[in-house]
Amino acid sequence: MKTKKMMAIVAAAVMAMGAMAGCGSSSAADPDKGKVYFVNNKKEIVDQLEDLADQYTKETGVQVKVLTAADGYDNTLASELAKTEAPTMWSITGYPNFIKWKDYMEPVQDSAAFKLLTDEGKANSYQVDGNHYTLPYAAEWYGIIYNKKIVNDYASKDYAVIDSADDIKDWDTFKAVVEDMQAHKDDLGIEGAMATPGLESSDLYRFASHMTRIPLFYEYKDNNTTFMPEIKGTYVDNYKALFDLEMNNCPTSRTLLTSKTYEDV
Repeated sequence: MKTKKMMAIVAAAVMAMGAMAGCGSSSAADPDKGKVYFVNNKKEIVDQLEDLADQYTKETGVQVKVLTAADGYDNTLASELAKTEAPTMWSITGYPNFIKWKDYMEPVQDSAAFKLLTDEGKANSYQVDGNHYTLPYAAEWYGIIYNKKIVNDYASKDYAVIDSADDIKDWDTFKAVVEDMQAHKDDLGIEGAMATPGLESSDLYRFASHMTRIPLFYEYKDNNTTFMPEIKGTYVDNYKALFDLEMNNCPTSRTLLTSKTYEDV
C-alpha cells in the first residue's frame, strides 16, 4: 500500500544513460527545518544540482540530498519510493511516466514554486481533474543542431549549394547541403557531414523516442488527436529518409553503427 505522497518534477525529455551519483547535504543544514530528497535522472546537470542544493541549504538551513540515477532510473526510483525515507521530489520523463507514479504525488498548484511558473510552464504541468502535479524545469524543442562555424565555412566555398544556413528551409536543400559537405569533407576538415547515428542500446532514446515523435506528432495532428491506438505510418518514410541521410554521411561505416554508444555520438 502506498502510504506516502510526494511532489514530482517533470523533465520534458531526457537521455537515460550513465552511472549513479549523489551528493550529501551541506554542514549548514538544520535538522529542525526538514529536508529535501531529490532523485534526478539528468546526468548532464549533476554539478549544477549539487551547487543549487548547497546554496539552498546555506540560505534556508534545509538539508538537501540529490541522488542521480541516470542508468536504470525507473528501477532506482521504484526502490527509493518504497523506502521509509522516500524522495520528496523526482524527475518525470513524459506523460506515461507521470501516470505510473501519480499515486505518489500531491497537487502543487497552490505552492509558491508553481506560482512562479510562466503561463507556458503552467500549461506544461501535468494535470488530472484540474489538479497540477508537476513543475516543468527542462524543455526540448524539435530541430537539428548544427555547427555554425563549419556550416559558415562551407557556405563561403565556391562549390557550396547555399550562401548561408538561412537558405536551408526545406528537405531538398538540407539533403543537398549534407551530401555536398560530405563530398568535400577533406577540404572542410571534417570526418563527416553528420554525427554518427549510434545504434548501441545507450543511444536508444534518440532514435526510438526523439526522432519518432516527429512523424507521430504530424500524424496525430492530421487526425486532430493527441493519441491513437493504431497509426498508419503516414510520415515514417520521412523518418527513414533522415536516418538514411545520417548513415550515409557520417564518419562511421554502417556495419559499425550497432557498436557506437551515446558517448561516441
